[in-house]
Amino acid sequence: MKKFIAGLLIGCIISFGIAYAEDIINVQKASFAVWINGKQFETDKPIITVDNTAYVPVKDFTDYIDAKTTWNSESKRVEILQVPYFSENSVLTDKIEIQIVPGNRSCKSLEANKDLVRFGLKFKNVDSTPISIDFSKDFKLRDSQYKIVNCISNETLTIEPGQTKFIEVSFEVEIKDISDYLNFIYKPSIREYSIPVCFEADSVP
Repeated sequence: MKKFIAGLLIGCIISFGIAYAEDIINVQKASFAVWINGKQFETDKPIITVDNTAYVPVKDFTDYIDAKTTWNSESKRVEILQVPYFSENSVLTDKIEIQIVPGNRSCKSLEANKDLVRFGLKFKNVDSTPISIDFSKDFKLRDSQYKIVNCISNETLTIEPGQTKFIEVSFEVEIKDISDYLNFIYKPSIREYSIPVCFEADSVP
Protein backbone atom coordinates (compact mmCIF):
# COMPACT_ATOMS: atom_id res chain seq x y z
CA MET A 1 0.00 0.00 0.00
CA LYS A 2 2.84 2.37 0.91
CA LYS A 3 4.51 1.61 -2.43
CA PHE A 4 1.23 2.34 -4.23
CA ILE A 5 0.75 5.69 -2.47
CA ALA A 6 4.40 6.62 -3.08
CA GLY A 7 4.07 5.74 -6.75
CA LEU A 8 0.84 7.73 -7.02
CA LEU A 9 2.45 10.80 -5.46
CA ILE A 10 5.47 10.57 -7.75
CA GLY A 11 3.16 10.19 -10.76
CA CYS A 12 1.12 13.23 -9.70
CA ILE A 13 4.27 15.30 -9.21
CA ILE A 14 5.63 14.30 -12.62
CA SER A 15 2.27 15.02 -14.32
CA PHE A 16 2.04 18.44 -12.63
CA GLY A 17 5.60 19.22 -13.66
CA ILE A 18 4.86 18.38 -17.30
CA ALA A 19 1.66 20.47 -17.34
CA TYR A 20 3.45 23.41 -15.72
CA ALA A 21 6.31 23.20 -18.23
CA GLU A 22 3.82 23.41 -21.09
CA ASP A 23 2.51 26.72 -19.71
CA ILE A 24 5.93 28.34 -19.55
CA ILE A 25 6.62 30.83 -22.35
CA ASN A 26 9.81 32.64 -23.13
CA VAL A 27 9.19 36.42 -22.84
CA GLN A 28 11.95 38.91 -23.54
CA LYS A 29 12.20 42.63 -24.15
CA ALA A 30 12.80 43.16 -27.86
CA SER A 31 16.30 44.23 -28.84
CA PHE A 32 15.05 45.73 -32.13
CA ALA A 33 12.80 48.55 -33.30
CA VAL A 34 9.55 48.35 -35.28
CA TRP A 35 9.27 50.53 -38.40
CA ILE A 36 6.06 51.44 -40.24
CA ASN A 37 6.25 52.89 -43.77
CA GLY A 38 9.83 54.02 -43.26
CA LYS A 39 9.32 55.61 -39.83
CA GLN A 40 10.10 54.12 -36.44
CA PHE A 41 7.10 53.18 -34.30
CA GLU A 42 7.57 54.93 -30.95
CA THR A 43 6.02 53.88 -27.65
CA ASP A 44 6.92 54.38 -23.99
CA LYS A 45 5.88 50.79 -23.30
CA PRO A 46 8.17 47.81 -23.97
CA ILE A 47 8.01 45.87 -27.21
CA ILE A 48 8.41 42.21 -26.31
CA THR A 49 9.06 38.92 -28.01
CA VAL A 50 7.26 35.73 -27.05
CA ASP A 51 8.81 32.58 -28.47
CA ASN A 52 10.54 34.68 -31.18
CA THR A 53 7.35 36.54 -32.16
CA ALA A 54 7.18 40.33 -31.65
CA TYR A 55 4.31 41.94 -29.72
CA VAL A 56 3.54 45.65 -29.47
CA PRO A 57 1.05 47.58 -27.28
CA VAL A 58 -2.30 47.47 -29.09
CA LYS A 59 -3.49 50.98 -28.17
CA ASP A 60 -0.23 52.70 -29.10
CA PHE A 61 -0.02 50.78 -32.36
CA THR A 62 -3.59 51.47 -33.50
CA ASP A 63 -3.25 55.15 -32.60
CA TYR A 64 -0.12 55.22 -34.75
CA ILE A 65 -1.98 53.86 -37.80
CA ASP A 66 -5.09 56.04 -37.26
CA ALA A 67 -7.36 53.25 -36.03
CA LYS A 68 -9.25 53.26 -32.73
CA THR A 69 -9.06 50.83 -29.85
CA THR A 70 -11.87 50.50 -27.31
CA TRP A 71 -12.60 48.21 -24.39
CA ASN A 72 -16.00 46.48 -24.57
CA SER A 73 -16.84 46.04 -20.89
CA GLU A 74 -19.93 43.92 -21.60
CA SER A 75 -18.14 41.41 -23.82
CA LYS A 76 -14.82 41.76 -21.96
CA ARG A 77 -12.81 42.24 -25.11
CA VAL A 78 -10.63 44.75 -26.95
CA GLU A 79 -12.15 46.07 -30.19
CA ILE A 80 -10.29 47.81 -33.01
CA LEU A 81 -12.63 50.12 -34.88
CA GLN A 82 -12.72 52.07 -38.12
CA VAL A 83 -9.86 50.47 -39.97
CA PRO A 84 -9.94 52.29 -43.35
CA TYR A 85 -12.51 50.97 -45.82
CA PHE A 86 -11.61 51.14 -49.50
CA SER A 87 -13.97 50.86 -52.46
CA GLU A 88 -13.24 51.34 -56.16
CA ASN A 89 -13.00 55.15 -56.08
CA SER A 90 -13.05 56.09 -52.40
CA VAL A 91 -11.63 55.57 -48.94
CA LEU A 92 -13.43 55.91 -45.60
CA THR A 93 -11.81 56.17 -42.16
CA ASP A 94 -13.06 57.34 -38.77
CA LYS A 95 -11.93 60.87 -39.70
CA ILE A 96 -12.36 61.37 -43.44
CA GLU A 97 -14.25 60.21 -46.50
CA ILE A 98 -12.54 60.84 -49.84
CA GLN A 99 -14.14 60.05 -53.18
CA ILE A 100 -12.77 60.59 -56.68
CA VAL A 101 -15.38 62.57 -58.63
CA PRO A 102 -16.37 60.67 -61.83
CA GLY A 103 -16.03 62.49 -65.14
CA ASN A 104 -13.68 65.14 -63.80
CA ARG A 105 -10.29 63.82 -64.88
CA SER A 106 -7.95 65.11 -67.55
CA CYS A 107 -4.37 65.05 -68.85
CA LYS A 108 -3.14 68.18 -70.61
CA SER A 109 0.18 68.24 -72.46
CA LEU A 110 2.82 70.63 -71.16
CA GLU A 111 6.34 71.44 -72.27
CA ALA A 112 9.35 69.29 -71.30
CA ASN A 113 7.54 66.01 -71.95
CA LYS A 114 5.13 66.45 -69.07
CA ASP A 115 1.38 66.24 -68.67
CA LEU A 116 -0.78 68.23 -66.31
CA VAL A 117 -2.93 65.64 -64.56
CA ARG A 118 -6.07 67.10 -63.00
CA PHE A 119 -9.05 65.54 -61.23
CA GLY A 120 -11.65 66.31 -58.58
CA LEU A 121 -12.19 64.99 -55.06
CA LYS A 122 -15.11 65.03 -52.66
CA PHE A 123 -13.53 65.39 -49.20
CA LYS A 124 -15.78 64.99 -46.15
CA ASN A 125 -14.76 65.48 -42.53
CA VAL A 126 -16.55 62.82 -40.46
CA ASP A 127 -14.48 63.56 -37.34
CA SER A 128 -15.45 65.84 -34.44
CA THR A 129 -12.48 68.19 -34.95
CA PRO A 130 -11.42 70.38 -37.91
CA ILE A 131 -9.03 68.91 -40.49
CA SER A 132 -6.32 71.14 -41.96
CA ILE A 133 -5.03 70.30 -45.43
CA ASP A 134 -1.84 71.51 -47.07
CA PHE A 135 -2.26 70.62 -50.76
CA SER A 136 1.47 70.51 -51.63
CA LYS A 137 2.31 68.28 -48.64
CA ASP A 138 -0.79 66.15 -48.06
CA PHE A 139 -1.88 65.39 -51.64
CA LYS A 140 0.43 63.22 -53.75
CA LEU A 141 0.35 61.03 -56.85
CA ARG A 142 2.21 57.77 -57.44
CA ASP A 143 3.07 57.31 -61.12
CA SER A 144 3.49 54.06 -63.06
CA GLN A 145 7.16 53.90 -61.97
CA TYR A 146 6.12 54.24 -58.30
CA LYS A 147 7.64 57.70 -58.07
CA ILE A 148 5.87 60.21 -55.82
CA VAL A 149 4.72 63.54 -57.27
CA ASN A 150 3.47 66.37 -55.06
CA CYS A 151 0.42 68.49 -55.85
CA ILE A 152 1.47 71.70 -57.61
CA SER A 153 -0.93 73.89 -55.59
CA ASN A 154 0.26 75.66 -52.42
CA GLU A 155 -3.29 76.11 -51.20
CA THR A 156 -4.27 75.33 -47.61
CA LEU A 157 -7.77 74.48 -46.46
CA THR A 158 -9.60 73.76 -43.21
CA ILE A 159 -12.63 71.48 -43.30
CA GLU A 160 -14.93 71.70 -40.31
CA PRO A 161 -16.62 68.66 -38.68
CA GLY A 162 -19.43 67.33 -40.89
CA GLN A 163 -18.41 69.60 -43.77
CA THR A 164 -17.86 68.40 -47.35
CA LYS A 165 -15.57 70.17 -49.82
CA PHE A 166 -15.14 69.57 -53.54
CA ILE A 167 -11.45 69.93 -54.33
CA GLU A 168 -9.56 70.01 -57.62
CA VAL A 169 -5.97 68.76 -57.53
CA SER A 170 -3.27 69.04 -60.19
CA PHE A 171 0.04 67.25 -60.70
CA GLU A 172 2.83 67.50 -63.27
CA VAL A 173 3.76 63.99 -64.40
CA GLU A 174 6.27 62.91 -67.02
CA ILE A 175 4.45 61.51 -70.03
CA LYS A 176 6.46 58.27 -70.00
CA ASP A 177 5.30 57.62 -66.41
CA ILE A 178 1.57 57.86 -67.12
CA SER A 179 -0.42 54.66 -67.59
CA ASP A 180 -4.17 53.93 -67.65
CA TYR A 181 -4.36 54.71 -63.94
CA LEU A 182 -2.30 56.45 -61.28
CA ASN A 183 -2.61 56.31 -57.51
CA PHE A 184 -3.84 59.38 -55.65
CA ILE A 185 -2.45 59.57 -52.12
CA TYR A 186 -3.70 61.50 -49.12
CA LYS A 187 -0.87 61.46 -46.59
CA PRO A 188 -1.35 63.89 -43.67
CA SER A 189 0.97 61.87 -41.40
CA ILE A 190 2.93 58.61 -41.51
CA ARG A 191 -0.27 56.87 -42.62
CA GLU A 192 -1.25 57.19 -46.28
CA TYR A 193 -4.53 56.47 -48.05
CA SER A 194 -4.22 55.48 -51.70
CA ILE A 195 -6.98 55.47 -54.35
CA PRO A 196 -6.47 54.39 -57.99
CA VAL A 197 -7.47 57.07 -60.50
CA CYS A 198 -8.34 55.68 -63.92
CA PHE A 199 -7.78 57.94 -66.95
CA GLU A 200 -8.68 55.54 -69.74
CA ALA A 201 -12.41 56.22 -69.84
CA ASP A 202 -12.81 59.97 -69.61
CA SER A 203 -9.42 61.61 -70.11
CA VAL A 204 -9.00 64.58 -72.38
CA PRO A 205 -5.83 64.26 -74.50
